[in-house]
Amino acid sequence: MPIKSRKRRLIDLLVKDFTTISSINKNECIDKEMEILLENIEMLYYSRYLVTRYKLPKSDHWSTKILPHLSDSRFRAQLRVTRDQFQLILK
Repeated sequence: MPIKSRKRRLIDLLVKDFTTISSINKNECIDKEMEILLENIEMLYYSRYLVTRYKLPKSDHWSTKILPHLSDSRFRAQLRVTRDQFQLILK
């Protein structure tokens, strides 16, 4: 059985809370709680990550200085494509 992500567990917990609250007698307070739960479920569902992710600075050193000097066999072993196939991918 696959391991559930933290995000999936949170969504499942909120859905469980939602179904529990919806089974209770309706009143204005419960309607507001259900609305908040639905908003939280929607926010989690449409958010890719639970925490802010910062982009790391990238260097082109490897692709400009090292990659062109690899032997054909080493190039193929590193990238799993030939030089010609790599050029087609870049186009």
